[in-house]
Amino acid sequence: EADYLLRYELASVEVTVDKQFAKGTVEHTQSQYDAIVSFTFNLGWQWINSSYKIYQYILFGGHTEMEFVNVMGKWCNAGGAVLTGLARRRMDEANMYLNGVYQRFGNAYYFLQFNGVKGEPSEKYRYYKTGEALGILPTATREGYYLTGWFTKAEGGEEFTVDTVAPSNILGTVYAHWAEGEEPSPPEEETDPPVETDPPE
Repeated sequence: EADYLLRYELASVEVTVDKQFAKGTVEHTQSQYDAIVSFTFNLGWQWINSSYKIYQYILFGGHTEMEFVNVMGKWCNAGGAVLTGLARRRMDEANMYLNGVYQRFGNAYYFLQFNGVKGEPSEKYRYYKTGEALGILPTATREGYYLTGWFTKAEGGEEFTVDTVAPSNILGTVYAHWAEGEEPSPPEEETDPPVETDPPE
């Protein structure tokens, strides 16, 4: 009976997905179709809104790999909180859509949360491609302090920079480290004096 009910619900979801795909210009593979059926079955119909990037990406393309992962991955909140279980599911669905990989808890992508430690990060979390440099890290603000970096512990720990390679352990958290006062200005670059040239004859 449970199997029958699941198949019945999936059939309803497939009808909805079919109608949406008919409006778009992207020719979807079977794995892409399966990924969006899974996404819709687990999430509901909320993504079906032409003002949402995920709708535009699925129906019309025009995205890079990590743009797609980060837009799909935004749907990981419930009750106002980020749930790592939903983040894992989004990464698996993105992996199925982009790479044709059907794998639970795959490690193609890395989900990194940013803890502001009394400050406010510009992003709460971000997805990265495993094995590649992060490239982008959020800023953070705290009155009377400036951000000195993101670290794996609230005190001490290993620093994460834009050059840090995203690990394969799927989920992680980094913490803001702060210094009191205003951020010092970078030193001015010294310029070489002009080269003396002989006057024209």
